[in-house]
Amino acid sequence: MRRSCIGLAVALLLARPAAADAPAAVWASACTYCHDRGIAAPVFGRNLAPAAIAAAVRNGVGAMPAFHPSEISDVDLERLSTWVAQQPAAAPAGAPAH
Repeated sequence: MRRSCIGLAVALLLARPAAADAPAAVWASACTYCHDRGIAAPVFGRNLAPAAIAAAVRNGVGAMPAFHPSEISDVDLERLSTWVAQQPAAAPAGAPAH
């Protein structure tokens, strides 16, 4: 019994996404539809403070809806805000890859 519990715990740990991937996964699921398609303003490379990003996500800005803790947890929002603030400016759509 103990051996199966240890195996289950290891399997669950291996199945979890890496913490470093979490902000990118949140971005992909909640933000790319608008921010990567030109519907909303680009946010990468704008020297935005993580606190300002978090406030915009939590409260909404203009047509952008607010994302509640049930949609993006406080921990994920903190990681996402820091990650977004650190991203370089995105290449324009259609720009050749280097």
